[in-house]
Amino acid sequence: MSSKSQELISTLLDAEGKAEKIVAQSRENRVRKLKDARTAAEQELDIFKQKEEQKFQQESAQMAGQGNDSRDLDHRTAQELKNVEADFNSNKKKTVDYAIKNVLDINLKLSSVKAEMLKSGRAG
Repeated sequence: MSSKSQELISTLLDAEGKAEKIVAQSRENRVRKLKDARTAAEQELDIFKQKEEQKFQQESAQMAGQGNDSRDLDHRTAQELKNVEADFNSNKKKTVDYAIKNVLDINLKLSSVKAEMLKSGRAG
């Protein structure tokens, strides 16, 4: 019986060794799968980061383009203001001369209609 017991113990020890190997292999597989999953997640994250960075760069370029529009508008406004000032300066003397002529050069001669009205006492 002792040889049968020894045989059973040996079989049990072999089974225990195999079980330990299976458990160890399962742990290794689990660790490997976790590493693979982490690597895949990092790759997806890198792709996502690249897409978001590209999107950000495009939006930044678009915003910078709008800033150029604003600068162009400021430049055009300044140019138009210079044009208005130039027109003012070139027409200032003509305008003042015209106003003075019309204020100071009064026609003192009465038209015939106004003269008749004054004579008849119907002055308006």
